[in-house]
Amino acid sequence: MISYISYGQLNAIFNVSNSNPCTDEGVIFTYPNNTGATSWKWNFGADAFPDSSSSSGPHIVSYGSAGAKTVTLTVSNGITNDTRTAVINVQASPSPAFTVTGLTNVIPTTLSFNATSGGVTYDYDFGDRFSGNYNTSNSRNNSKQYNFGGNYFACLTVAANNCKATECKEIIINAGNNSIQSKFNISPSKSTCVGNQVSITEMGISSSTVREWHFGSNASPTSSTSLNPPVVSWSTPGPKIVTMKTGTGGNNANIKVGSILYYVYPYPTSNFDFEGNACQLPSTINFKPQQQAGYLYNWDFGDGTTSNSTQPSKTYTTTGTKNATLAITKNGCTTYYTRTININNCNSNTKPSFTATASNNHCLAQKYTFNYTGLPASSYLWNFGLGATPPTSTSSTQIVVSYGTSGPHTVTLTINGNETVTSIIK
Repeated sequence: MISYISYGQLNAIFNVSNSNPCTDEGVIFTYPNNTGATSWKWNFGADAFPDSSSSSGPHIVSYGSAGAKTVTLTVSNGITNDTRTAVINVQASPSPAFTVTGLTNVIPTTLSFNATSGGVTYDYDFGDRFSGNYNTSNSRNNSKQYNFGGNYFACLTVAANNCKATECKEIIINAGNNSIQSKFNISPSKSTCVGNQVSITEMGISSSTVREWHFGSNASPTSSTSLNPPVVSWSTPGPKIVTMKTGTGGNNANIKVGSILYYVYPYPTSNFDFEGNACQLPSTINFKPQQQAGYLYNWDFGDGTTSNSTQPSKTYTTTGTKNATLAITKNGCTTYYTRTININNCNSNTKPSFTATASNNHCLAQKYTFNYTGLPASSYLWNFGLGATPPTSTSSTQIVVSYGTSGPHTVTLTINGNETVTSIIK
C-alpha cells in the first residue's frame, strides 16, 4: 500500500534578477524550488505589468513608477502553503536636458553646451567626427568648435540612481558654400532592430573629392570612404549618429557635413503565462503576456484561430497538443515565443502520481506492480529504493518490482525531467 506521498519541504523562496531596477526595466522573478507545489499566487506590487500571475514562472515584470514595491509569492500543494515577500526599490529614470548657444552662421564656430537637468554623470556626444578636436565629454558644461557647415546631432546621456537616459538635439550651421550639399538616405528610414542590416545611399554631389562616413557607436563597419557604403548593422540598441562629410576640398567652406539620428531598437523579450483547466472539454485557457503596455500582440492558438488582444481567452473544443505562439512587436521589432498546451479529456491529477499494487501479503520477497496515473509525460524515471529488482525503470506502467528486504521502501518517480513524487511503500 502507499501510506503517504511527500512533496518535500514546501517553501516560497524566489529569486529576483535586480532588486533596484529603473522604471520600465524588466525584472525577472524565478521560483527555483521543486518541492511539489501545485499552485502559485504572485502579486508583483503597485504599477507592475503584469501585476499578478498564478503560474510558477519565470516572470518578466516592469514598473511604471518609482518607489518601494512589495512582491509576494504564495505556494501551495493542496495541503499546506507558504508565503514569502521581497521589496523591490524601483529607481526613477533621469530626464536629460541641455541648451546649445552660439553663432550658427559662421565657420569655424564655438558652441556652448550646458546641462539643465540633474544627474550624477554627464556624457556628451557632439556628433562631429571631422573637426579634429574632441567629440565627447563627461563635463556638465562644455564648449565645442565646429569647422564645417551642415547639420549635426548632439546627444547628452545623464545617469542617476544607476539609471540612464539620453536626449539629442539637431544643430544646423548655415555657413560655407551653399552649392555643396551633404545628403543621404538610410533604408529602412528612421529605425531598425539590433543586428539588422541597412543600406545607405548618398544624395549629394557625385563629383566630391572628399568623402568620409561614420556610422555611430557599435556599428559594423564603423566608417567608410565609399560613394555608397556597404550595408551597416549595429550590435547594441540606442540612438546612432550617422554622419557624412563631403565636398570639393580646398578650404573648409567647400566641405559640408550631413547627419541623421538613426534609432536602433532591441528585440522585445517574449513570454507568456496561461491558466485554465486543460483536463476537460471544452477547455477555456486564459493567456497573459509578461510584457508592459505599448506592445502589439498577435496570438496563434495552435488550432487555426488567432487574436490580437493583449490578454485573450481561448476555448479549445478538441483534445491534443496545441502549440500556442505569441508574436510580440515594439518599434517594428518582433519576437516569437511558443508554449505547448496539452488539452486532455481526463479526470486525473495534473501532478505526478502512481499506484503500487501488492501481489501477496508477505513483507519479505514482496512483489508490487507500479502504474503511472498522471497526465501523459515526455519521460519517466523510477527509483524503487533499496533491495528492489529492478532498481530503476523508464517505463510508465505495468512495472513489476520485487524486494529482497523488508520495508518500508522509498519509491521516487520523476516525469518530464523535473517533476518528482516520492512515496513510502510499507
